[in-house]
This record gives sequence, C-alpha cells and structure tokens, in this order.
Amino acid sequence: MNRYVLFAIIVVVSVVADIGTKLWAENNLASRSTRWEHPIELVVTDAQDGLILEEWIEEQFGIDPDDETRAGNVHSIYQRLEGDTLNGPLPQHFEVDAGDELVVHHRQMTVVPGFWNHVYVQNFGAAWGMFSEKNESFRRPFFLIVSIVAVLVVFSLYRGLREDQRMMQVALSLIVGGALGNFIDRVRYGYVVDFIDWYITTGGQEKHWPTFNIADVWITIGVVLMAIQILFFDGLEPNEEADDDASTDDAAADAASA
Repeated sequence: MNRYVLFAIIVVVSVVADIGTKLWAENNLASRSTRWEHPIELVVTDAQDGLILEEWIEEQFGIDPDDETRAGNVHSIYQRLEGDTLNGPLPQHFEVDAGDELVVHHRQMTVVPGFWNHVYVQNFGAAWGMFSEKNESFRRPFFLIVSIVAVLVVFSLYRGLREDQRMMQVALSLIVGGALGNFIDRVRYGYVVDFIDWYITTGGQEKHWPTFNIADVWITIGVVLMAIQILFFDGLEPNEEADDDASTDDAAADAASA
C-alpha cells in the first residue's frame, strides 16, 4: 500500500473515532464544575409515560438506581417547567409524564470499578491542564497555531520516510490524527472534551490520572511506536540504497546524454 494512502486511512479513522466518542460523551455524560456546567437534557417518551423516576433511570440508561455496583452513576435530576424554570432535584418516587423535559445534572459511568470511569470534562488547557488559566484571547489562538505547526512538522517528517518504514508511518499518522481530533475541538468550542478517567485508591484516597480522550490515546501510541522505531530499528534514516541507485541512474543518464 502506498504510504500516502496509508496515511490518509489512519488519519481519517483516528479523527472519526475521536470525534465520535466525544459526541457520545457529550450526549451521555453530565458534569457540574466550578468552571462549567454540562447537563443532559432528555424528553420522556410515550413508552415511558407513568414511570416513577427510578424506573425511568433504569429504562433510559439501562441501570438499576438501587444497585451500588451498577456501571453508572445518575443523580441530581430536574424537571424543566414553563419559563425555563427547573423543578427539583426530583425525588425517586416522582412520576414522569410523556413530554416532560428532564435535566440530568450529573452522570458518570463506571467501566472498571476502582480504576476506570467515564466523566465529562472540558479541558481548556494542554496536557494536565497546562495554560488552562491563561486568558481566552491568548489561549485559543496559541493552541490553534501550535496544532497547525505540529501537524505540518510531523507531515514533513512523514514525507521523508521510506516505503518500508511501516511502523514509523503508522506512528506519525496516529500523531497527526490525534492532533487533528483535538484541533477540531478547539475550533468548535475553544476547549477539548476529555472523558476517560483512570485512578487508583491508595491510603484511602483516590489518585486520578489527568482525564484524557481517544485523540490523546492515538498520540501516545504514536509516540511509543516512534520511540521503538528509533531505539531498536533504523529510526528516520534515509534509504541509502535507494539514494545510491538514484545516483547511479543519474550518472548513467548523464553519460548517455554526453
């Protein structure tokens, strides 16, 4: 496969996977923060008419609200009334009616208990939230420019690869795909949507790794593959045999023309 075809396929798949999972997080996870509020707004369907709230939660999210080990956490549900007023938080015995607009102010999902949650986060900075406290007028153009420059630099490295350097081709393609995924977020919102929360509990306290997204996963995998290529293989060394062959062909062509 031509390396540019491989590049295009990996970049497109990486970006689609990243944006798709971020849209899922936006539509299914809700968070309240000192810096932002991201609720989920849902409408009760005809099939859900007459359910009490705990039954609606189980019907809507597929989880039992009384099960402490369930793979999800839903609470702080409000009802939107006329005039955009919120009535709540609603009690578990509240009966919902078809057409009711319910606002979930917090929902996270447990993937692996004690280690992995899905939570909605708006990251206004870089990795580990760096520069997040900077003014918007500086932060947004800074990250957009840095992202564009990074993509151009990585692509210039890609152009210099040989056809047989597949690992490095995959690595650089993943880095570009991840960078573009986060770049799209910054263009759309001015921040990056993160939702993967890894943590461990030690000494009775939870220690959380900074929340990340699929774009960050692609970039990390790309960097690891680059390191493997550079440390254990030939890195970014040019194809010397191809250069020698090209020089020989040029010399032969010059001799023939003479």
